[in-house]
Amino acid sequence: MHDDVWHEAIVRRDQALSRPKSRLREGIEVVGHDTPAGSRMVETLAFFEFIQKEAAGAVREMARVQGREQIHQCEVANANGALRK
Repeated sequence: MHDDVWHEAIVRRDQALSRPKSRLREGIEVVGHDTPAGSRMVETLAFFEFIQKEAAGAVREMARVQGREQIHQCEVANANGALRK
């Protein structure tokens, strides 16, 4: 398994979300944000942006937690003599 599988997944997710967000912006421009269809597109765009922001935050939190876990595992291993020469 690739070391940065989560990073790759997030990059691909961002790329996948960029296409519909771009299309939604175009659609809003065409029909106007004050029309019923435009209002739905604005709402959908806001949802995609929210999901993208929240997912990025979750990945940062996961990396932070994993970093702490890795540090903890090294401390435990060191305490048990596993890292001593």
